[in-house]
Amino acid sequence: MRKDTKLQRVPTSVLLFLSLLLSTTTQALSKTYNVVTDYGAVGDGVADDSFAIQLAINQAQADGGGTIYFPSGTYLLDSTHDDNFGSGITSTHLLIDRPAVKLAGDAAGSMLGSVMLANSTAASAIMIAFTSTPVPVGIIIRDLEVVRSGQLTPTLGASGIRFETLAGGNRWSRHHRIENVRLERHYDGIFVAHDPATNTALVPIDIHLQSVRTEFNYRHGCYFKVGGGRASQCSFTSNGEGIAGSGFRLERPKGGPGTMMFDSCTFTSNTENGLSAHGSALSDDEAIRDLHIVGTQIDRNSKYGLFLVNGQNVNISGSSFTANGDVGIPGVSGARLDSVIRLAMSACSVDGSGANGLTIVDCDTVSISAMTFDWNGQHAINPYNVVINGGQNISMNGLAIRSHIPPSSGPKSHGFWIQGSPENVYITGVLFSEEFGTNPGNPVKFFGPTGQSGSGQIHYWNPATDTVGVFVLPL
Repeated sequence: MRKDTKLQRVPTSVLLFLSLLLSTTTQALSKTYNVVTDYGAVGDGVADDSFAIQLAINQAQADGGGTIYFPSGTYLLDSTHDDNFGSGITSTHLLIDRPAVKLAGDAAGSMLGSVMLANSTAASAIMIAFTSTPVPVGIIIRDLEVVRSGQLTPTLGASGIRFETLAGGNRWSRHHRIENVRLERHYDGIFVAHDPATNTALVPIDIHLQSVRTEFNYRHGCYFKVGGGRASQCSFTSNGEGIAGSGFRLERPKGGPGTMMFDSCTFTSNTENGLSAHGSALSDDEAIRDLHIVGTQIDRNSKYGLFLVNGQNVNISGSSFTANGDVGIPGVSGARLDSVIRLAMSACSVDGSGANGLTIVDCDTVSISAMTFDWNGQHAINPYNVVINGGQNISMNGLAIRSHIPPSSGPKSHGFWIQGSPENVYITGVLFSEEFGTNPGNPVKFFGPTGQSGSGQIHYWNPATDTVGVFVLPL
């Protein structure tokens, strides 16, 4: 039998270092600092507890890490730290500048008993800005509500939780966890900053969000200007209360990380898009890479449910896009994907969009399968269930498309709109509902404008007339 020697090739010194690091981190987080009994916080929502909580944080950091414990109560944050945190932001209530610190409150499941109440318009509630070199262990925040006083309108930079770069270089920890936390009424619920001056020295940052709820924030629920990670069982609801904002906005500057997974999340009733993801370009080091959306609901957002620009390796499965674009802006879709290389979308539903269902613009190597489109175009004239604008190597299979019953002033939604001379478009197994057969002209017109160049074929079955057809591009 051949012996596996892979582990033997790992230097013993490396294994010892990793073992020591894990042991040290576990021991550090096992120390508990009670902000009430040990440091004199009151937790009545009236007395300013900022100083007591910061003392606990400072002591934990001096001891090499630990758990800051918040018994049930409302902790008023009134005092602030004022400094230059690298991107023009100068104020925060609480500052964490070293790793291996955990903030933990009292909770019974999703019922949170520990509340941080930020009482300023300009300061973040919690600032994480490390002054040491990057280390594998980061910050844990769990079982807390972090809210802002309802009488205040937050200004730019006044986030709930803010990860900040520092002048003189990027000093990130690589792994952070935020679990069972609710963020409300901040400018952005969670913000990950990016300092263009240190753009070429970006260090990967990975943030895992678990059961996080962002609600009624002034702009975005979460705004990652750099970084990535995973969001599981999170909800991003009714954000953009002051200006147009998304439930989650993800960006990738040149050289920064851009990988993100959304698993069993909801994006609902945000005033702009449910989920926005923007790479700064389509190149390998600037595109949003490895974006995965699984089992996620994206519903009733005012513009796009999903708006992605400049992506690579995008996979969307088992998700629903319902009643997005409720304002009926022409061209707005349940999901829009621009300039994506290697896009796979399967077992999803796109229903009730205000205008178009799915829009694909200048994408390359696309596979769309087992999709349903139902009642799209609720608030638009001449909407389409699927729009293909340019691109190449586009394959669609197993689509069920149903028109909607139109308002008296407008037509039903069409099937496909194809423009921009796409190459190698092959669509098979398309089932149109009987409504298409009762709308004169649409069985042909829904395939888009004539006279377009491009190449490909569209195979469909119209049950209203029991006919099978093949359209060869150009039409």
